[in-house]
Amino acid sequence: CNTPWTAYAEGTTEPLVGDWFLPSYDPYTAVGYPVCEATFHCDGLGVFFDTTSATCLPCPAGTYLNTSMVQCEVCPVGTSTLGLSASSECKPCGKGLYASALGSETCTYCSHGMFSDEDGASECEYCLLPFTTANIASHSRA
Repeated sequence: CNTPWTAYAEGTTEPLVGDWFLPSYDPYTAVGYPVCEATFHCDGLGVFFDTTSATCLPCPAGTYLNTSMVQCEVCPVGTSTLGLSASSECKPCGKGLYASALGSETCTYCSHGMFSDEDGASECEYCLLPFTTANIASHSRA
């Protein structure tokens, strides 16, 4: 296996000695053949090992990676990475903001006449007539 990969005999945690190759995306799985597993030498949170380029890359905006994960995951609805790449977590949208899609890079302001009174909103609520909001990004009906 090429660095940063380590070959393991299937079903064991003991590294094999010698040179092993990682066949594209289909490692050997038969008993007695080596299985290559990533040892993740990428430093820092929000960075993953890209097997295609064999380099460490930042997770794109709208995705995150923390120490307990193997690959970048998309942010859930109601959260974003605030437009940043290499994030270790997704932040809930603040009051007056929302994120309706998975993998949102940023949160969106609630439109005039709408509001969001909770953190982590996936949509804004309409004001009941005859009420409206004074501005965009309102976080209350008043």
